[in-house]
Amino acid sequence: MRWLIQWAVSSAALILIVLAVRYLFRNRLSARLRYALWGVVLLRLLVPLQIQLPTASDPLPLLASDLARPLEERLDAENERLSLAYTALIPSELVTWEEIPQREDTYLNVPLPYDRAPLPSYMTVDKEDVIYQTIGAGDFNMDRRVMRLWQTGAGLTALVILGSNLRFSLRLRRRRRPLETDCLPPPVYVAEGLPSPCLFGFFPPAVYLTPAAAADPVLEEHALAHERTHYRHGDWFWSLARCACLALHWYDPLVWLAAALSKADGELACDEGTVARLGEERRLDYGRSLVDLAAQRSARPADLLSMSTAMTGGKKSIRQRVTALVKKPETGKTALFALAAVVILAVVFVFAGRTEQRPDLYGPYKYQVGRTQAVRYSPSPLSSQTYPDAITDPDLLEKALDILDHAADLLNTPEELDLDLSDAPFLSPRVTLLEGPDDSGHTYLLYTAHAANRDQCYLVTPAEIGAGPCSVAAVLDTSAPGALELLARQQRHRKLEDLTPATFDYNQYHTHLGMAQGIWLNMPMLHDGRVLTDPEQLEQVKKLLVLEPIPRSGPLEWEWDGDWTHIIAFSTTPPDPDWTGADAADVYYILDTDEGFYYVCFGDMKEGGYYIGTISKENWDRARELLENAPSVDDRQHAYG
Repeated sequence: MRWLIQWAVSSAALILIVLAVRYLFRNRLSARLRYALWGVVLLRLLVPLQIQLPTASDPLPLLASDLARPLEERLDAENERLSLAYTALIPSELVTWEEIPQREDTYLNVPLPYDRAPLPSYMTVDKEDVIYQTIGAGDFNMDRRVMRLWQTGAGLTALVILGSNLRFSLRLRRRRRPLETDCLPPPVYVAEGLPSPCLFGFFPPAVYLTPAAAADPVLEEHALAHERTHYRHGDWFWSLARCACLALHWYDPLVWLAAALSKADGELACDEGTVARLGEERRLDYGRSLVDLAAQRSARPADLLSMSTAMTGGKKSIRQRVTALVKKPETGKTALFALAAVVILAVVFVFAGRTEQRPDLYGPYKYQVGRTQAVRYSPSPLSSQTYPDAITDPDLLEKALDILDHAADLLNTPEELDLDLSDAPFLSPRVTLLEGPDDSGHTYLLYTAHAANRDQCYLVTPAEIGAGPCSVAAVLDTSAPGALELLARQQRHRKLEDLTPATFDYNQYHTHLGMAQGIWLNMPMLHDGRVLTDPEQLEQVKKLLVLEPIPRSGPLEWEWDGDWTHIIAFSTTPPDPDWTGADAADVYYILDTDEGFYYVCFGDMKEGGYYIGTISKENWDRARELLENAPSVDDRQHAYG
């Protein structure tokens, strides 16, 4: 899309320059040289080529491509706005429902950000407490809108031009008849209904005379000389190119003005060339013939769409042409030198573009890969899959880093590859490189797209919406996202395999510990044990009884062998005086290891159970001291009795 903006802006700038030069040198340039000026404009209008120059740090002055930058920035901002399609998921407890009863675990789906959502009148939302939002991306932006509008306008304009010229051609073919001449090219015909003699057609074009011009030998001679000069100048081809410019730049009034002025300058150049062939002594005679040959009607906008060289324009145009014949402007050496300098500067100003300094993202990316200790893969936001665990197992991490380390640098710019980074890359999977447990990581989008005649996976940054324009840090094979997802799935399965009954009981232990309103302690030879309910001491013991998980290399199954030293149980409700803990749903056994820590086990005295965690000797001794000083079950029964 940037090329179209730069093309339009630079074309308009060049037309303004040519108009200024045309005015300043109006009496110092020959008509043919003034007509040749439009060749530079024609090249710019037909070829959207930018010759890339060094970066903006060089001493070059302002270029036409720089004029397009503000418009490009505005378009980029609009693209970013349009590419975001928000959905706010607002927990129902934050919504005041006046007509619909509130239900737990339900969400209000709002099609726009909650701060701009057109909420129904019966709902209000506490905006400060919204928990999270899901953000998707649309697939329609200003680039596509403008491109489709331009293509539609160009197509319609081309159809109108083609239709009007086909109709004119068919009318000429029906009415024309050959005219006997000196057999010089191109062929000559006489046709009824023409406003003036003209050159029209392609491969080859033909000269068409009006019956009045064919009937007068002098007018015929001058008309043939004029149209054959058009033929030698190639004006039949330039008319086609002019119509192509109008179709491509249908939206630009400066292009339509340039087409009208270039056509008028073409007639003046043709007059000058015709007089050069007829001879200076016949200049005034030719001028009088122009008055008789030219169409008597004024120029119409539709004349710009015609590929013929008909002499339209009315009396004002004829007066200007006759005046030019009388004044006979010639090009001086000084004017020619000045014109050449201006044209060269204009070409550099318009056709040159700056190569933006691409930030070196590949080097930092490779550095990050070398320091990565964990890799987190996140699938597309549209996917129902989640992989909350980063890839940390050495064998899986090695494979993930090998995939990421094989990324190549992007040697071309996205614009050169016609890679549209506004095309909803935020729906792509993500990969995060973590250098440590507390590191937020460096996140990249894994954006698979077709560019340079092949599909590739681009590591795009930044991965956050609204953080700035996207850039490509590196390029991966298209198999990379699938391979990383497979490794993330394997890591997830290993974590799930770790969720053995011991892990489940480890989690349940802490759940009950946190909810405990009473903790029972028993040991061998103790009758009913002791129950701690004092709130202050209870909180101290809870902190001391937090477990460390069993390491993967540690024991798993516990076989009952009577080597436990204490038993504890938790009451999640205020325990009654008779509660001993022996009948609690979960009873935990404390085993001494003589290694500075205790095992905590869960199970059955007959069938055994599982090691669920460890507690340091220091913590257990302090907790046991508090528990052993708690009232016994007997004391509690007597106290309540």
